Amino acid sequence: MKAKYSFVFFVLLVVVIAGIFFFINKFQANGSTTLRQTLDCHHLTISDSIMDLDGDTTLIGAYINFKALPLDEATMKKMDDLDILLDNRSQLFEISPHIIAEIPTRSLCELALDDNVISIFYISE
Repeated sequence: MKAKYSFVFFVLLVVVIAGIFFFINKFQANGSTTLRQTLDCHHLTISDSIMDLDGDTTLIGAYINFKALPLDEATMKKMDDLDILLDNRSQLFEISPHIIAEIPTRSLCELALDDNVISIFYISE
């Protein structure tokens, strides 16, 4: 009888250890964070394509959709203050309000609050 209990205890111990091993491996594989988890803000202005970028991202190349172009002096100054580099040559059409920009992650939340910004998005492949 003792041998039977010892065998059952051994099998149970192996199953528990294997379960812990698989749980730890699964946790480590999914351990990467996204901007959604690391940013302090969650605005509708920031698209899911931006929020799903790696959490350790420091500079984002993205499109900013403005209400109107050309931008006024106050908006241009705010972009400079936030260290956002606008590529004015990236405007496809004169009526298109989209401009490619390099946005520091630390400035993303404040940019999303700007009244002239409609959306911030990234076109993924």
